[in-house]
Amino acid sequence: MRTKFSIFIFLFVPLQLFCQPPNGSQDPLGGMIYRNAFQQKDLYLEFEDVLRDLESKGNTPSVARVARKKPPHQAIVMAGPAHNEFCLNGYCIDIDVPSSKSRLENRAIEYKKACLQRLYDERRRTILQPAKVNLSLIALVMGSMGISVEMLGMNDSMGGSFSIFAALINTAFLMKEVIDSGFNLANPPDHPLNTLEEEYAIWKHTIPHQTWPMVEEKFMTARQNPFAQREAIDFIQFALGFKSFIPKTPLSNTQIQTMIHRVNARIDSFFDQYEKFDQEPKGLIKLRVGQFLLALEDPKQGPARGLHLYGPPGVGKTHFARSLKEWINEASQDNFLESISGFENIVVSSPEELEGSPNSPSVFLRLLRSQITKKTRGTVVLMDEAEWLNDPTMKAPAKRVFNNGDLSTIQTDYFGNGEDGTGISLPMYPMLLIAASNQKIEDDALASRFDCVDFPNPTPHALLEHAQDVASKSAMLQLMRRYRTSSQENIDAWLKKKNVKNFREIDAGLKNGLLLIE
Repeated sequence: MRTKFSIFIFLFVPLQLFCQPPNGSQDPLGGMIYRNAFQQKDLYLEFEDVLRDLESKGNTPSVARVARKKPPHQAIVMAGPAHNEFCLNGYCIDIDVPSSKSRLENRAIEYKKACLQRLYDERRRTILQPAKVNLSLIALVMGSMGISVEMLGMNDSMGGSFSIFAALINTAFLMKEVIDSGFNLANPPDHPLNTLEEEYAIWKHTIPHQTWPMVEEKFMTARQNPFAQREAIDFIQFALGFKSFIPKTPLSNTQIQTMIHRVNARIDSFFDQYEKFDQEPKGLIKLRVGQFLLALEDPKQGPARGLHLYGPPGVGKTHFARSLKEWINEASQDNFLESISGFENIVVSSPEELEGSPNSPSVFLRLLRSQITKKTRGTVVLMDEAEWLNDPTMKAPAKRVFNNGDLSTIQTDYFGNGEDGTGISLPMYPMLLIAASNQKIEDDALASRFDCVDFPNPTPHALLEHAQDVASKSAMLQLMRRYRTSSQENIDAWLKKKNVKNFREIDAGLKNGLLLIE
């Protein structure tokens, strides 16, 4: 009987052992505790000199509470032409090695390695955790079996044999988890989160600390819930775009004043092509442009109030906003600086798009990310076709977003809620906001959040010059060989006959060849 039972056990156990269906998550890192993997407070204190040099110590609460004088040193370059590969437990990542081996540059490399080491230690602990638990259970099972057999004297009995076989079966099943853990440790599983975890571990100190809890929660969601994984990864990738940067070259007040003078001259030249434009609205535009440029030198100066340019379509409101960005960058390059201003054209179509929601970032949160990603000191922001400012459904969200004209911060609940439960506040990079529409803002409270300027009409001479320029480049006129007879007098007569008042009518008329049939 014992022989038959033994044969049955040894044939049945291996079959069951290797044919067991997978139990639970297939991701061995599904149970990783991200709070431990990304806990870096002690590293912030240990590498305070690195964070101070990278201007990110104010973003790390542990270091921000320690007020120390910043010693003079050269800036750290966190990237370079050479690379070192840092590997641990099968996980490898390239560490950028600057060509210049200053002490602080080496410290920066040590900091990166320390952050990765903490992440890799937690990965190792998570992978080995099932093995530790099962080895403990094996010890308990074998110990219990040995004690029961010896104490009850069942060495040669059927019950004793059954106890031994039962212990062996349990041990075999438990050893499968141990073997799997060893295999996963030797051959780390590939997962789309691996690279994102490493990037976040290294650059966490530069990402706004208000976002950390939600980002780490999304890491856990992506590991544990395959149905929400794609959405969580998209969120993490969006958050990683908020890595801050240090401008390449500091700006001096003298450089800023020179730039203000040159940009003001370009503004005067631009409006010379327009009908009488009072000095007050033109001075208001110059004031806000000057405030924007001063904020590029020192963001603590405070942001410029937004401008609202309203007037008939086609008079050049959009062209003026785009030109401002070009004038600012030309003035900066004249001072041997890099282009310091970006340009963003924001289109708003719904209250949720303007204000954002827990599931969707607002246009200004996207703008902040774009500024950081593109590494621009500041941005000229055009909100073209802003007729929605008079939409009843948009007035309340617009009042909250534009916040009495203060654009120094934005409120968002996309990254979770703060201590007061109303979302978190993030500082904005310097920007010059220009809203353009055909009509003035009807709501007085909303209008008070902008400096409103009634945009003038271009002079007849400016319209004529624009028409001649467009006609000279018209492929249709060239094809019909009529552009040779499209003299200044012909175009001028066409403008007067059609009573053309803006650039858009000229573009449409010449593009459609209307001058050919006059």
